Amino acid sequence: MRIEQTPQYPFAITLGAMQSNSEKWVEEVGYRMGLDMKKAGVHLNLAPCADVNTNPDNPVIGYRSFGSDTAQVSKLALSAYKGMKKAGIGASELKAEELVPFQFGIDRGIEMIMVGHLAVPALTGGKEIAASISRELITDLLKGEMGFKGLVISDALNMKAVAKLFPIPGQLEWEAFRAGNDILCFSDHVPEGIQWISEHISDEEATLAFEKIQDLKRKLGVFDFQKLQVPHFDWAEHSNLQSKLAKEYIKVLRGQIEPASLEELARNGKLAHQVFFADEKTVFEHALDQKWGTRLSDYSVESAQKLIISVFVPSHKPLNQFGMDADSLTEIKELAKNKACILVHFGNPLALKHLGDLSDFEAVICAYQRFEEVQKIVPDLL
Repeated sequence: MRIEQTPQYPFAITLGAMQSNSEKWVEEVGYRMGLDMKKAGVHLNLAPCADVNTNPDNPVIGYRSFGSDTAQVSKLALSAYKGMKKAGIGASELKAEELVPFQFGIDRGIEMIMVGHLAVPALTGGKEIAASISRELITDLLKGEMGFKGLVISDALNMKAVAKLFPIPGQLEWEAFRAGNDILCFSDHVPEGIQWISEHISDEEATLAFEKIQDLKRKLGVFDFQKLQVPHFDWAEHSNLQSKLAKEYIKVLRGQIEPASLEELARNGKLAHQVFFADEKTVFEHALDQKWGTRLSDYSVESAQKLIISVFVPSHKPLNQFGMDADSLTEIKELAKNKACILVHFGNPLALKHLGDLSDFEAVICAYQRFEEVQKIVPDLL
């Protein structure tokens, strides 16, 4: 969930690209997020995602994952968790499909895990059953073999992946509770679910789950009610943090950039700039104009010796090539093949695969995000 008019932070895939002190920075981001949530009256955050991005085409994980390296994901997910906990926010590592990061967190005391709906036959005795309703995975493996003592929360039960399997109202809720979930997320059939569960479990089982939830609420101060004021955020300090983070993750992915050569081309009117997927003049364009004291957009692409192509990826999700239309993608590919081009990519790095063969570009800069602070820093690499 995104809350408008509040500080926004880099995606996990962006934080996973930081080149130094990544654990320190991720913990700081988790802490700042936690403070923001506290101001807004939020006690629990169903994050971070501790899944490993083993499949770049997976639309569920993608930018939510810290990366494809298991060890790195384990450390950064725990760092984000520690940061939020330091701020007094409960956090849940999401979603148990890759085990190593979760065991890493369990061994270090995480309090909550969300279990996703994907089927993991290798962990459920060959059964094609959603992990979120698998007793073999949650009770036997997670709580038993892996030794998790905290709260388990299901993924959203209103999602069709599992909802369509149980047409009788309340049955899905019972299956999820029976599997070992303590909290059932987004149930469509609360009264029926309560009825099903109450008919199948003992008072001892119900009390155990209830006390675990109450204990977490006490730890998070849920019962210590305080009237909230409209939160005020330190936007200057947040911008300062964004700049520090951006300097750690913006990088040249390939190729060489010669700043002196670019400056000479700009002064002689031989360097042009073309923007894709931005409706108005960007902060990046203004920054380029200030850097070289000339408007690159005034120079024609045809007569330029070199072209800077900036791509502002419309969506962070992979649907429809991350929102990039086919004609524009074709134009970008043709430009890269026929002219010396430097690509500056503002957005999900997984979208780069739609821009053709990256070796066709003289150089590729991945900026990961389109925050204003990021757009102001990228020209320093040119």
